[in-house]
Parts: sequence; structure tokens; C-alpha cells
Amino acid sequence: MAHRVYDPRLMASTFTIKQGDLAPPLQATLTDSTGQAINLTGNLGITFQMKLRQHAQHDAVALKVDAAASVVGAATDGVVEYDWVGADTDEIGDYIAEFKMIGSDSKPRTVPNPSFITVRVVADI
Repeated sequence: MAHRVYDPRLMASTFTIKQGDLAPPLQATLTDSTGQAINLTGNLGITFQMKLRQHAQHDAVALKVDAAASVVGAATDGVVEYDWVGADTDEIGDYIAEFKMIGSDSKPRTVPNPSFITVRVVADI
């Protein structure tokens, strides 16, 4: 099964997954403000974070997901992937998500910036 790749330049893009499903993983190409892939060579860690959209402005609301993501393929291509686990998709709703990385220079960076990835968990029958 082909992975769905989220492109942060296409704001209408939404990653949709059924409630309780843990596949396919969410894959994204991390890009800079010019649309160029971010070189992930030597990065010190990438984290995927997600929370309900309705709580987007409430920083105190706990994240639904705060877990490690992995680089897929050549680090120079900027492609990362998050493999769903456990209760990640157990609640129906619209979520906002982002990847946080620590570059080889030890500086944190959030992608996409300034927007979010939209993740929609839909009901299973």
C-alpha cells in the first residue's frame, strides 16, 4: 500500500485515517520556507506531535501524540515518517500536528511553520 505523503505547501492536504487503524504511517517531506527539502543529515532527533484542533489555542491541553518519528530514505530528501501506535487513533476528530526537530546545530525547528498538518480520524463501521 502506498504511503500518503503530506506536502506542507498544500494547505488543503489532510491525512485521513480510520478510528483504531495504525496503518498507513504518516509520511511528510519537511521543507523550508522556499519549498526546498530540509537536509536531515546529522539531526539529533525528530518528534511528531498531535492534539485535537479544538484545543489548538490551549497550550495546557495534553498532546494526543508526542513521540519519535524517523527519517525515511536519504536524509537529504527531508522525508520523515510517524508510525501510529496504541491509542493514537482511538478518538474521532480533527487534529493539528507538526514535526519538531533538533538540527545538527542543536537548534530546535518546527515544521510546518507557521501552519499545521491536519490529521482527520474518522469513524469505523
